[in-house]
Amino acid sequence: MKLDGFVALGTGCLLSLNSVTAEPPVDLTAALVPPDELRLSWITVAGESYQVTSCTQIDGAWTVYATDPAVLLAEGEELSVDVPVEDGMRFFRVVRLESGPQPVAGMVWIPAGTFVMGSPDSEEGRYPEEGPQTEVTLTTGFWMGSCEVTQAEYQAVRGDNPSSWEGEDLPVENVNWMDAVAYCEELTQQEREAERLPEGWEYRLPTEAQWEYACRAGTTTRFSFGDEDSDLGQYAWFGFGSDNLELRTHPVGQKLPNAWGLYDMHGNVSEWCADWQGPYAGGGVVDPTGPATGIGRVCRGGMWINPPRMCRCAGRAGTIPATRRNFIGFRVVLVAVS
Repeated sequence: MKLDGFVALGTGCLLSLNSVTAEPPVDLTAALVPPDELRLSWITVAGESYQVTSCTQIDGAWTVYATDPAVLLAEGEELSVDVPVEDGMRFFRVVRLESGPQPVAGMVWIPAGTFVMGSPDSEEGRYPEEGPQTEVTLTTGFWMGSCEVTQAEYQAVRGDNPSSWEGEDLPVENVNWMDAVAYCEELTQQEREAERLPEGWEYRLPTEAQWEYACRAGTTTRFSFGDEDSDLGQYAWFGFGSDNLELRTHPVGQKLPNAWGLYDMHGNVSEWCADWQGPYAGGGVVDPTGPATGIGRVCRGGMWINPPRMCRCAGRAGTIPATRRNFIGFRVVLVAVS
């Protein structure tokens, strides 16, 4: 098969000669790494981020295979990423993304991109409110806390600790939606006064779309690591059938992170999001923020008491904003102020 703008690397594998959407294009090389991986290498530009994307049809949607922040690399260093080569024809390219602010301690840069939100009708354990599946485009990148907000972090900002189980490294819980919003506002004010906050940025709760996009980390499976319940214990503190024998919260960041470096997205405590819960729009949407009003605010991510079904990427719940429970906490995002 011959296609303008692509070079064949082997059976069922084509590489873009340059990045279709990057300005300027990314110069890259590639080699097949036996037995079934493709190694993409390119020269970095300091302060910029990159995505490895792929698709099975050239006129179809490109999905993320890997993201690597290059902000800590010097100008001109080589960066390499290995991606699996699947059966059948697949196209690969590397896209240079917009620059984010300088690295923020304890946070991960999440680049802009497009993903499919919700779950297909065929997904095991699916709930009806997880559809219809909707193609979501997030037009700007953002920083997200690599872990859930801890009790030490919460107390340093708000001066109290409402949690049922006390421990500096445990996620804060027993916080309602208003508490979480107040934490974001007070943290923003503190960091601005200390001149540690990038100009034009503020802390907020993630939108539901930002949360699921970050949780999936480029995947389309039930969990960010695949489809199997049996692997969940490596990534999450959850309930029945797990190693969480005490059925309680645990210090953040002890399990494996997802591909984008985010911990505890599938368990420990459920996390408040900014949105009111409502049905998805279907089709395609850009930067959604949920309905204008509602009864419950969205909580995302599994909790220490949940079975695997409720820890999936698409799992969602609407919770009365005043609710305080020992299985609900939150994490923050740092976003550019519109």
